[in-house]
Amino acid sequence: MKIPMCTGCFNCILKTEKKCPHYESIKYINNKIDWCDAMIITSPVYSLQVSGQLKNFIDHMSYNFHRPKYFNKKALIITTTAGVDAKEISNYIKEVLTFWGINTTYKLPIVYRNAKLEIYDKQIDKVLNEVFANTGITWLIQGNDVVLKVSKTESVQQAKKTEIVGVVTDARTGEAIIGASVAIVGTTTGVITDIDGKFTINNVPSSSKTY
Repeated sequence: MKIPMCTGCFNCILKTEKKCPHYESIKYINNKIDWCDAMIITSPVYSLQVSGQLKNFIDHMSYNFHRPKYFNKKALIITTTAGVDAKEISNYIKEVLTFWGINTTYKLPIVYRNAKLEIYDKQIDKVLNEVFANTGITWLIQGNDVVLKVSKTESVQQAKKTEIVGVVTDARTGEAIIGASVAIVGTTTGVITDIDGKFTINNVPSSSKTY
């Protein structure tokens, strides 16, 4: 899908991500990330950096640096190059995801001179098994693509998850509290309130409580 270039308007940071002028263009990806248990982020190394498409997406997700929320998710990072810096770019993506709240990441930097990637299949198998362990997700490598399949049981569990939206205010003055921590009881899932004291926690089991 095509995402317009980020203009650096700061709406997503100072207001909410829904105020991004390109929100409708990135909403689909946002919803998929909110829904998933694990994600795969991959990029070739272009001029010692990630691809322009990935950097543009990261820029559109900048609000996560201020309101991290993906504490219960995992990520597999794959970078490829026929030259240098595959490892360094993997580390960069990992650092970005850490700021987003993702604490479990796996890196697979690939340096190759041959178009055939079969020699990496065993290493990819090992990493994918670790990433999707106990998630109800199975995977299959078809050529250079990784196809994921969610079990029916997992789909039912996902359907039971909901969204919590609220505002944190000072009990005495009634003013909104910026930067307050809101978390799900008994988990590491949590967010920080925005400039208006508002917060949103996605994919929350219906029986959960916040504190």
